[in-house]
Amino acid sequence: MFNLTGDAWRWCVRGAGKIVEGIYIALAVAVLLVFIYNPLVFIPYSLLAPKGAAGILYADLPVLAEFLQTFYRPWVALLPMRWKRYFMAKRGLVFYSAKQQVKYYRYSSAEGDDCKIKILKSLSREACTQIWHDDVRPEDLILLIKSGFALNDEQFLFLLNYAENKFGKRWDISLVQTCLAKNTPSDIQKLELLKTGDKTGDKAFLTLFFDCIKKYGASAELVNRVFEEHPQATAELKSALQEYSERQIALYGEAEIWAQFLIEKARETITVSAQKAMAVWQYKAFHAAGFKLSEEAINYFLSKANREMCRLIMAYEPAEAFNEIAQTLITANPELRKMQLLTKKAA
Repeated sequence: MFNLTGDAWRWCVRGAGKIVEGIYIALAVAVLLVFIYNPLVFIPYSLLAPKGAAGILYADLPVLAEFLQTFYRPWVALLPMRWKRYFMAKRGLVFYSAKQQVKYYRYSSAEGDDCKIKILKSLSREACTQIWHDDVRPEDLILLIKSGFALNDEQFLFLLNYAENKFGKRWDISLVQTCLAKNTPSDIQKLELLKTGDKTGDKAFLTLFFDCIKKYGASAELVNRVFEEHPQATAELKSALQEYSERQIALYGEAEIWAQFLIEKARETITVSAQKAMAVWQYKAFHAAGFKLSEEAINYFLSKANREMCRLIMAYEPAEAFNEIAQTLITANPELRKMQLLTKKAA
């Protein structure tokens, strides 16, 4: 009897609490609708303080948010870009058409480059493509590339030739490097680098081509085209593909494959790219097989400051392998310096 009475009382208390909570929510909603989201209040406010109005409209309000945003969408659509840009930024640019996104970017043209790059990163690909083709302004192309916009084959070819055709000179090679660093080039784009290098005699483009092969490899079709159309590049192509192959083995090869690889490479050197890709267990096997790290690889691992790898390098590699750069990296890192001293003491 007492248990039933106690349960009923608790149920009544909880029910009363829910009712009070509901009343508070209803009052809060009523206040918001009358004093803030009322069109007679919100519309003038959105003109006087559009940034604040955008924050209010796109606030996280259960139930109300979707209704209010739908209700005021026609009003926001009618606003000139001077006011609309605050609402677009708060809601998210990709929710608007490519045309509206481009207008937003153009309206922000007075902002600094860092701000414009940030805007470009938030645009849809369709909007970025429209900016690229609108009037092909050099400053827009540069900012698009720096924002990470992935060029298709046609755009990449345009990039390689645009400056020469317009101004009688080529782009700074660093812009093409930035483009390649941010996106994986297609085989067609790689081949265009080789063609440009051959046509202009600019070795920087040839270097970029072989760097791409070392990092991304090449399809059978690309290899055949190089052998047929650019026979003078075949020797370097073989070397670049060898480096790519060894790097892939270091990155993805299992213990058995790595052991067999080291056996096959006996009395030969292993490419620097493959050395840099080694994990600790691979380096132990590498050392046990009688190999030594290159100075470049030592510098690379010291700059990464992986504790276990650096400890092993200091224990395994001869003192003369640590060049001036390596010594500077050790001196600049107290942990590495302590490790070096302990290694010498143990020796």
